[in-house]
Amino acid sequence: MANPTVWVVVLGDFGRSPRMQYHAWSLADAGYDVRVLASPGSPPIQPLLDAPNVHLHYLPAPPSWVAALPTLLSLLAKAALQAALMLWAALAALPRPAAILMQNPPAIPVMAVLWLAALRHRAALVIDWHNLAYSILALKHGRRRWLVALARSYERLLGRCAAAHFTVTKAMRAFLRREFGVEAAVLYDRPPEMFKALSPGEKRAALSRLAPQLRAAAVGGGAVDGGGGGSKGAASATQQEAGDLVSCLGAGGAGGDAARLPAIVVSSTSWTPDEDFGILLDAAVAYDAAAAAAAEAAKAAAAAAPAAGVGASSSSAAAPSPAAGSFPDVLFVITGRGPQREEYLGKISRLQLRHCAFASVWLEPGDYPVLLGCADLGVCLHTSSSGLDLPMKVVDMFGAGLPVCAVRYECIGELIEDGVTGLLFDSPEQLSGQLQRLLRGFGAGGGAGELTQMRAAVARTHAGWRWRGNWEEVAAPVIAAACGSGADIAGLPVSAPV
Repeated sequence: MANPTVWVVVLGDFGRSPRMQYHAWSLADAGYDVRVLASPGSPPIQPLLDAPNVHLHYLPAPPSWVAALPTLLSLLAKAALQAALMLWAALAALPRPAAILMQNPPAIPVMAVLWLAALRHRAALVIDWHNLAYSILALKHGRRRWLVALARSYERLLGRCAAAHFTVTKAMRAFLRREFGVEAAVLYDRPPEMFKALSPGEKRAALSRLAPQLRAAAVGGGAVDGGGGGSKGAASATQQEAGDLVSCLGAGGAGGDAARLPAIVVSSTSWTPDEDFGILLDAAVAYDAAAAAAAEAAKAAAAAAPAAGVGASSSSAAAPSPAAGSFPDVLFVITGRGPQREEYLGKISRLQLRHCAFASVWLEPGDYPVLLGCADLGVCLHTSSSGLDLPMKVVDMFGAGLPVCAVRYECIGELIEDGVTGLLFDSPEQLSGQLQRLLRGFGAGGGAGELTQMRAAVARTHAGWRWRGNWEEVAAPVIAAACGSGADIAGLPVSAPV
């Protein structure tokens, strides 16, 4: 008897949907025949490309003229075209599934099409709730309250027709139970094994390999030189200097002055209004000013030291380590693509920073975990349209052993323990203060006291905290039950408690 077929459906770039890729990976490992139906875009992770029982089916992108229509007409035209393409694939082109696992959002037209497909094939529809689709619609079209209300009713009605549900937080599960009348299993995001902390030797080798990409991705502003904060000043030299910085990091552990190594702070952003990059930019400017002031104070103290130490022995007059009360230079490595990217890169290019540099890079799936393993601290700018989801980028950072500074919102405490595995902030000033607090005295061993303690807490708290075990415990029984009962429950407005 052939293994059951499970569809994994993402009306978006599958290569930028890590959670759904991990679902497909786990389903394939469990022996299911996996059919991915998604929009084209970035390549998926290599295990999916290598798996013989994973088949990728891409929907054509809507024609360009759709985006040129007035907003409401564009929404309707796009939804109609996507519905037609998905209907053909779901009702005629793809092999009959035992279960259909869909990502939500988006909900329109996916929920309706897949509900019909579940009826047609007598399959079980399983919804993985990453967020609430209507809450995202409200960000863009909040003035059209009738449209948002209609979308909410659509999402509630068709959501109740699914056989089973997953959510990313307990808060979302509670909301769905209270507002939509459905029961869900909480399947927290967890990193796969590819996300891990790197040893000093692995870090040097990785930075050496990534240096050309980071050098090419450098953007304007001042540039750090890896020598304790000396100013280079010329914005035109930034690309070369950022490359030199990475070279310094790669060589620093092999006989270099570890106390003067720059810190790598990494952030992944969608460059959209709901992830305000201006917060990080303003914080970097404030950090740069604080680092400059600390460097000047250190110079003044060094100049005064000989006079104060006249007649004293060389050992008693020795100055303290330059890392003890100073701030390191920082390379901010920003990953991701989005509509506001060019706007903010232009702002960065006009800055004259002496102790910070920026690189905006898009990495291959296999290189992103390596970058996180090389970094010293993560920053998350994610805010939730619903207040009910959690940023997977933080999960990945934890997998690589990174403490994270993150924007405070309603349920972020389900992921970050403030003051233990990271810090929460509400403003650029708070983020700048946290950068200074964690990076002061940065040097050998990954950082100064509190940063080192947080790295240890992340390692201790999230040891064995991996996607595979979590999926096998939470999701596998739900999928197995759905595949076995799909013929009985497809299309009925019930949700099985899990």
